Amino acid sequence: MAIDNLKTSKVSVGDTATPIITTNPNRKDTIIYNNGGQTVYIDNISGECTVDSFPIPSGANLELGNYQGAIYGIVSSGTCEVRIIYREY
Repeated sequence: MAIDNLKTSKVSVGDTATPIITTNPNRKDTIIYNNGGQTVYIDNISGECTVDSFPIPSGANLELGNYQGAIYGIVSSGTCEVRIIYREY
């Protein structure tokens, strides 16, 4: 059974605030998966995204439900890949 309107993407998060998802009023059921080898820290405000923000450990995911705002990520050094999946209406 196919899931209609399914969108996926990947982002390389660096050591400065990196946009993971942008504001999208049509986005539903968002999941962010940390596909890299280090913790990614996220926040919904770019200027407040630091290594003290909410952590997503390596191999973990965060379900955002129907959150439609922006999310930024940062790592302590280097880069880390995150994968995003959501439905769009």
